[in-house]
Amino acid sequence: MLTARVELLKELFPVKALIRVGSLNTYELSEYVLLAAVPVTFIVPEEEQRRAIAELIAEQSHWNVACAVLSDAKGEREYFEASNPRESGLLQPEELSGIWRNITTVSSRRVTVSTLSDVTRELAFDRPMPNWLVIDCLPAVAVLQGFEASLDECDVIVARAVLDESASSEKSCALSALDDFLVHRGFRRLAVTEERHPALGAAFYGRNWRQLWLDLWERGRTAEVDAAERVNAAQRGLEQLRREGEVAKLELESTAQRAIAELTARLELQARDASACRVQVQEMSAAAEQRERSVAELQRRLDGLSAEHERLQSQLEQHAAERLRAIDALAKERENQALQTATIQRALEGATEARDAFEIDLQKVRMELAQANETVLAQTERIRSMEKERDECQERQLKLDREVLKAEAQLELIKDVVLRDKAF
Repeated sequence: MLTARVELLKELFPVKALIRVGSLNTYELSEYVLLAAVPVTFIVPEEEQRRAIAELIAEQSHWNVACAVLSDAKGEREYFEASNPRESGLLQPEELSGIWRNITTVSSRRVTVSTLSDVTRELAFDRPMPNWLVIDCLPAVAVLQGFEASLDECDVIVARAVLDESASSEKSCALSALDDFLVHRGFRRLAVTEERHPALGAAFYGRNWRQLWLDLWERGRTAEVDAAERVNAAQRGLEQLRREGEVAKLELESTAQRAIAELTARLELQARDASACRVQVQEMSAAAEQRERSVAELQRRLDGLSAEHERLQSQLEQHAAERLRAIDALAKERENQALQTATIQRALEGATEARDAFEIDLQKVRMELAQANETVLAQTERIRSMEKERDECQERQLKLDREVLKAEAQLELIKDVVLRDKAF
């Protein structure tokens, strides 16, 4: 699956570590010789194949090989042996009959299926997380779905796909399925190469930095808007609490004033009654002997009024104490509101700092994007130059082929002449 395009991609996305999934033969293994200094992990579906590959790469200290059948989730699945060994796997071979007309299922068996994330964890990855993935099996989308949580670490993905969707009824194998899955995760299809059969090929995907920058900018703008909305909501809530506190304070003061006025009126009324009683006692004191019983009755009435006066005085003091407690509660409420205002102010300052940090990160991303654009322009110019050299080589090859044909014709003519001379 690897081609000359890989050299260009390595310039844009240096290979830190690579994982290759799918059956592997000696010829395909030779394609990775240029990556001898890079950590490479080969994952093959057959144990016999794993042992053979392990012997071949024994001298490569950075390479290792594991045996696993990969899909989008753990479990048990049917594994199909195809008459074309290249197409053995979880996909039923008859699904590719539109490509390989005589392909059939030789046998099938139940196998344990893992995800690529599980396999990397089991291998106890003490090397860099792979930033290159090569998925040389069908359907490749299922393998990528089992590695979705780590796709953010990847820069380049090379995946096998059915290029002619009319040739297979399995839509998950189609090139469009790869596009749908990877484009929305920050990747862009860079190139497609055909295999021996033009309906099959490999799709090259690279990290779409422009889209990632746009997503980052949009997330930052959304976070800033959300922070402003939260601050506004908090301010509105604080204003509502302040208004409610003022209303409660006014109601409490009004109630206390009415109670005090009512108690004062009752005290004044009782004071007037007591004064009238004292006058009556003074008027009747001259006839004390005749009015002793009346005086005693009046005295009892006066005592009752005094007790009532003391009770009302106690109630007045109690209401005054309650008013003081209410005023203290309002003061505490004001202090709490002040604390909430300070908390909101700190949150606003934190949001402002986050926005400033985001602007710095955004400037860095812009600089990196400009550098990447310059690199892409340089590589594009290099591609054009190489294509021009390739065309010149093809033209020279055609000329050489014509010269060879002429030479062969001359040799045939010379042979005929020699044979005729010998015949004479």
